[in-house]
Amino acid sequence: RAPSRIGGKQTAGTAWYYLACTEIVHPIAANNVTDMFPAQPWSVAGLSSTCRRLFGVSPRPEWLPTAFGMAHPRELAAQTSRIIFSNGMLDPWSSQSVTRNLSETLVAINIPDGSHHSDLGAPPNPFAGASDSASLVDARETELALLKSWVATAQQERLSASTAAFNPATELHALTPQVARIKGPLQSSAPLSSPSNPSTSPRMMPKASTHALEADTKQPQPQQPPPPPLLRLSRHRPSPPPSAPQLSVDWSGLRTVYAVCCGVAGILLLAFGQMIWRASLFVAAFAVVGAVSFYGIYQGLVESGQAPLWVAAVLGALCGLGAAVLSAALTLLGLLGI
Repeated sequence: RAPSRIGGKQTAGTAWYYLACTEIVHPIAANNVTDMFPAQPWSVAGLSSTCRRLFGVSPRPEWLPTAFGMAHPRELAAQTSRIIFSNGMLDPWSSQSVTRNLSETLVAINIPDGSHHSDLGAPPNPFAGASDSASLVDARETELALLKSWVATAQQERLSASTAAFNPATELHALTPQVARIKGPLQSSAPLSSPSNPSTSPRMMPKASTHALEADTKQPQPQQPPPPPLLRLSRHRPSPPPSAPQLSVDWSGLRTVYAVCCGVAGILLLAFGQMIWRASLFVAAFAVVGAVSFYGIYQGLVESGQAPLWVAAVLGALCGLGAAVLSAALTLLGLLGI
């Protein structure tokens, strides 16, 4: 935070000096030779040192002219408009301002005997007074006239833009089908009575003409085709597509394969006898216990998302292997009687 000695009141002075250390850099110095002020040299290096000491920031001398287009004032007219550059020529800062017109809407107003923002007023005289010079009065009148003109022009441009966005012909064309569906087509090309056409009013027509008009208006209107039925959502699911034709199975061939397998099994039993029977028991124990275990683990863990499928497969295989080992141990001990 800057010390309280920085210009004016503490808050306003500190805020302004911070701007002078960051964005609004004014290279103003005094030499006490061509001016009445005490000698005070100025340099970017000296300003940077002071700003780092007070605020911990460094000034950016090129930012303001570049960001607001003041680095090349002649190109400013292509970027913006409706700006008044008001300059009190007794204000030293007028040397860094725009002092000539850049376009019809980028206007420079120079007040020869004006001071720092004297056209806007300054304490203790924030308003126009009797002591104001003629050039100051003229500058205020010019500024007020320009502002009024620009505001009126902007309002007219906004009104024209909103009017152009609304096209009555387009809107009428969009509404015509809806009106036709509601009222139906016109039944007669004869003009109806209206205040602007009194000759067609029943009060101004003979009695026979009135009856003819009533008969004409009472003619039956042609029936309009019924509107298309509304789409209704059905709660019934659509019928599934026809299934693919069933493949025919050659049962005679399967019976032959089954008979061959049974014959081979019988031959093996006769040849190896009790050994194959025991092996079959071990395989059956592994298959049955493993399958049951896998199914239980799948239902409890895999479907609930607590374990992947491979975990159920491994655990089921381990359970089946344990059952086969247990049956083998019981057989060796003679507890199964095989």
